[in-house]
Amino acid sequence: MSTQTTERPWRPATVLVRGGSTRTECHETSEALFLTSGFVYDNAAQAEATFAGTEQHWVYSRFGNPTVAMLEARLAQIEEPVDTLGGLTFLLAEGVPPVGTMLAHESGWRIEVLEADDTHVRRLRLHAPAEERPEDREE
Repeated sequence: MSTQTTERPWRPATVLVRGGSTRTECHETSEALFLTSGFVYDNAAQAEATFAGTEQHWVYSRFGNPTVAMLEARLAQIEEPVDTLGGLTFLLAEGVPPVGTMLAHESGWRIEVLEADDTHVRRLRLHAPAEERPEDREE
């Protein structure tokens, strides 16, 4: 996770941009997108332990992946009482929003509702914030 590199505390806008970020061993300049649906294991024993729930390892993208985990960590930088993106969507819309709704989060992320019913948000599309221009950065 991204940590402060200066002694001065980050301002709220900086936390929204930098807080909760993780980088891989490739040292990319922005969040990596993990577009895979499966993950590699060192051996069959590790895979078995992972599927049994006795070892922590990524299993399958529908259950979570590094990209989603980082986004959730970044959104958690904002004090909102939610555990999931569906919960955040419900909170922002003050109920289950209709399909096609586009919700703006104060972090700059936008959430588009792709599928929902009377009681659940089923599918979302996330739209990243616009790139920060150098002249907009806080010193």
